[in-house]
Amino acid sequence: MEKQTKIRKEIYLLFCNLISKPDSEIYKELKSDLHIKLWEKYNDHFAEIEIPEKWQGNNLPDLEQWKALWQEYLDINSPGLKLIESVYKPWTIDESCSMPFADDKGYVMGDWAHHMLHLYDLLNFEIPEEFSFCPDHLILELEFMSILIEEADHREQLQFIKQHLDWLDDLVEEAEDIKIDKFYLKLLIWLNKFIKADRNYLKNN
Repeated sequence: MEKQTKIRKEIYLLFCNLISKPDSEIYKELKSDLHIKLWEKYNDHFAEIEIPEKWQGNNLPDLEQWKALWQEYLDINSPGLKLIESVYKPWTIDESCSMPFADDKGYVMGDWAHHMLHLYDLLNFEIPEEFSFCPDHLILELEFMSILIEEADHREQLQFIKQHLDWLDDLVEEAEDIKIDKFYLKLLIWLNKFIKADRNYLKNN
């Protein structure tokens, strides 16, 4: 695997881990500044994006505080902020659908979720049971993108970003509106900047 491909794959998995439920293993890695070293490699080869101060080793909350923040804001089963693509898009783009909420946002298992299930089947990607009601959760989409980096060409990767990672502006806006803790707000802004930079990279390479 060439160096740039490996770095991009590791960055997507990093963000996947940072929005997942924190545990001692990832916390130890962050306190050891492994994410900063990885990000320095990214900046050497791609766009220059700064790591938010709140996500640098000495500024991290302790593990129990981090777990409490995750449970309050990102817990998959009862999140303060939903990291689910369908929630931020019209439920369906099927003009023939007669459901009264067809054009509405805020619902799960929309067209986007069903398309993700189709993509998962193509690559034999199995989703954990806790995501059965939201196959278009951001955690899964980031992990799936890390697989596409190895399995698909740049055109197909760019298509995936355009189709399924194009809602992060709305996610950040919602996070700001509900005033989530800046620890996670800064993470989402950082992630959004990275996705846009990666989209530009794929468009030009």
